[in-house]
This record gives sequence, structure tokens and C-alpha cells, in this order.
Amino acid sequence: MVSFHSWRASTQSSGHFEAMSNRILSAGVWVLLIIAPLRCQTKDDHIFKRIPADSRPQLIARLNLLLAYDRTRQFGKLFELLSSEWLSQSGTPSDKSGYIAFREASAAKTSGWNLLSFKPVSVSVAISNEPGVYTIRGRAKLQSRASNRTSEEDYFIEAQWKNSEWYFSEPYTSIFSVMTRPRNCQARAAGAIWVASS
Repeated sequence: MVSFHSWRASTQSSGHFEAMSNRILSAGVWVLLIIAPLRCQTKDDHIFKRIPADSRPQLIARLNLLLAYDRTRQFGKLFELLSSEWLSQSGTPSDKSGYIAFREASAAKTSGWNLLSFKPVSVSVAISNEPGVYTIRGRAKLQSRASNRTSEEDYFIEAQWKNSEWYFSEPYTSIFSVMTRPRNCQARAAGAIWVASS
């Protein structure tokens, strides 16, 4: 019987072991490079299947920006991603400088919650049934500004395809569409970050 070590020694001297190891390693790396993105793509595609495939990558990229700008309090950049319909119906100022002042005053308060993370779970056609308007439901991790206590709950974000761009509402906790609700109902604003393929 030939031991592994004697077989390895005999194949190493002829270079077969090294060549075979390199081929196996290369094949393994290629398999990982091919399967990992497909796994992530399939997961995102499943969640965002109602979104047209050609605009799906842009939706995910702009959603990540929306949440990152909110979390880092870049309210001017955040404003550029908000739907004009949502701004006019939410009760928040619909001009950029007014919105920034409103959000800075809200962020300075010690009461309330900050959104630490948002992981999309599903996408549906918005209650308003308007073409190109979707509701993204996700699981949010929140942190109290007063006590640093954390909590998890369902959050929603409206996404609207308009002029070949995606625009959004701020994250909110109600199951009703913020793009169609009365002016006196305000979305619960918070900061967040989400990585699409996590």
C-alpha cells in the first residue's frame, strides 16, 4: 500500500502534483466567481421581481444612496432622490432649503429613532395603483436616540419611476401608501444603510 506522503513525493518530483493542485484551485476559484454573483443576483431578483429588469439595478443603487444619505445626514443629496409627489403630500417642506432645515431640526432632537439598517423583503405595486409606483417592504433595525435601545419592525419605502429615474419616499411605518395619503400624515424619517446583496 502506498501512503499519501510517498505518493505526493513521487508526484511532486515530476511536477504532476503541483500542476494538478493548480488546476483544482483554478477550477474552484472559477466556480466561486461564477456561483457567488448568481446567488446574489437571484436573491435580489426574487425580491425585486415586480420591478422591470432593465431598471432594477438603478433602483437598488439609488435606494442604497437614499438610505446612506439619510444615515449620514446629507439632507441636500437626500432631497434630490425624493419624489416630488411624496414631498407635496407628506407635510414636509417641498423646497430644498426648507427640507434641509426641517430635517436638521428633526435630527437635532433627542427623542425619536434612527434607522440603523433596512433589508428589503418584498416589493409590491403601491396601493395607489399608479403605473411605475411600488412599495418596498423591509425589516428595519432602529435605535432610540434617547436610550440607544434597539428595536426591529417593518418599514416601507415608496419607489416611483419617473423621467427615466427612480425617486422615493422617506422610510415610513404605515402600511398605507405615502404618495396617496393626506398631507397631515407624515412619514417617520430616519437614517439607514442597506447593502443590496447581503
